Amino acid sequence: MSVFDAAASRALQAVLLTVVGLKFLAPLCAQEEFSYPEIVDRLTDLERLALLPVKGETAGQLSSYDRASRYDEKTKKYLDWDANVDNGQTAGLRREGEYVVLEELKGPGCLWRIWSGNPRSGPFLIFLDDDEPTFDFQFENYFNGTEETWPPLSDKRVPWPPKNSVSVPQFGPESLGVRGWASGTALYHCTSRGWNSYVPIPFQSSCKIVARPWVGPYNHDGWGMFYHFNYMTFPKGTRVPTFRLNLSTEDRRALEAGNEALARVGSDPSTPRPGEETIRRQVAVPPGETKSVVDVDGPRAITALKVSLPLPESPADRELLRQITLQITWDEDKKPAVWSPLGDFFGTAPGHNKYRSLPLGMTDDHFYSYWYMPFATRAHVELTNDSPDTSTVEFMITVAPLTRPISALGRFHAKWHRDAFLSPARPIDWTLLKTQGRGRYCGAMLHIWNPKGDWWGEGDEKFFVDGEKFPSTFGTGTEDYFGYAWADPNLFSNAFHNQTIYGGRDGHTSVNRWHITDNVPFQTSFEAALEKYFPNDRPTLYAAIAYWYLASDGVDSYQALPVEERVDYFTN
Repeated sequence: MSVFDAAASRALQAVLLTVVGLKFLAPLCAQEEFSYPEIVDRLTDLERLALLPVKGETAGQLSSYDRASRYDEKTKKYLDWDANVDNGQTAGLRREGEYVVLEELKGPGCLWRIWSGNPRSGPFLIFLDDDEPTFDFQFENYFNGTEETWPPLSDKRVPWPPKNSVSVPQFGPESLGVRGWASGTALYHCTSRGWNSYVPIPFQSSCKIVARPWVGPYNHDGWGMFYHFNYMTFPKGTRVPTFRLNLSTEDRRALEAGNEALARVGSDPSTPRPGEETIRRQVAVPPGETKSVVDVDGPRAITALKVSLPLPESPADRELLRQITLQITWDEDKKPAVWSPLGDFFGTAPGHNKYRSLPLGMTDDHFYSYWYMPFATRAHVELTNDSPDTSTVEFMITVAPLTRPISALGRFHAKWHRDAFLSPARPIDWTLLKTQGRGRYCGAMLHIWNPKGDWWGEGDEKFFVDGEKFPSTFGTGTEDYFGYAWADPNLFSNAFHNQTIYGGRDGHTSVNRWHITDNVPFQTSFEAALEKYFPNDRPTLYAAIAYWYLASDGVDSYQALPVEERVDYFTN
């Protein structure tokens, strides 16, 4: 096919997609109906993340954060913003007999993630669209696989302690009764003392969570300590099936298939797309230069990106993977939407740290990304080398025709930074991401340098959506956000969250979390922050890369940073 024919073919494809897209977009603006298997499909559907959110689509987190933190409308000030008793006090909550109502939601919606740092044997009830509880379990039984009907997976038992577990000192007072290490399945597991369930729980009209009142100091005889429920609500008129413990055979099979797929992360979660092609390039970049890797015309999407390069022995690999940077520019934009040190882009830093997750990972052979990256007219991938030697990098980039109109899709953004856009009104909050426009927040990798060792964090995550003064997501601790607990130093790997390095003599820790089902849609703006209790002069220094989708007219204010900002701030 000639260049002219190829261009004409793609132009025709764009017209057809626009026409077909009218039918596709209609349900997004009216009413949609999802079966349970369709909801389960979102566990592995990275392409859906690129869909720009419609009005009425929201997300947030219900948690046991310290309610002393508040925003005063009269003074426009944040009060007790560093309050840190996040165990789950229940004073002042509405009573219903012997219980208190911890949280309530209006549907249609879905609970995507449940987490706890220390679930105990007290009752914890969840009501879905009914006056009778759908879940009436001891809180620990939401996580340990002992209930006959929960989770609805054949391989549901969470063994404790796991095989080959490493004995490490307990963190915190022994009176906390902190649990040890465990394992489990992809959807249902304990990672470094954080108990997680990613089994989707949809509801049509309402969700209410109740438990017995908190009994201090640690509620050992009650339901335990700390909870998160990550949820999404759908636009009014959406129809979803209310979750019931006795799943149909079809629904159970869908959940089993999702669990199995998430257990096999490392390959593309999508089946081969019609018309896809893989471009192979080897690029040698001299010191101080930028080289083009590939320039692809659209409308298409990058569906997989893999790189490999010769690396020196650790710790020298740490410097090299920070000295080389990756840039990707969409369409006719003046600056890249993706800018990151090469290693950090793949979800861990510093250096080559082997792990596998759903969208990103590092193996012995290559680093991989399966983020879906659509573009209208052009995708330009570049590499810059700030090391003293020529670097040669091999790329495998898979591109495919769009399956949806480009007007319905956001552009993929990923930006690395240190200490950017911090808020003087909230000095404890370290900004993870700040952006304007319409899009979805999909996760982050945090790299901590803490050379004095010991615990480095503790601060809550806070997500401000569409100009909120008080965040709709308010967490209970940084390690809780990343799916573990009690500062446990054991490494773990999972489809949705990972600890790829911990402390040691040089003080480097790296953690990540991907918001796939529990992505956070926004219409006008988004800000994510982590409380940072330890000041930089401790020193405890953060670096992060955030991943999000943004409409083509959105505002991404992050700039490229010089090599000194990427390497020289820490020592090996």
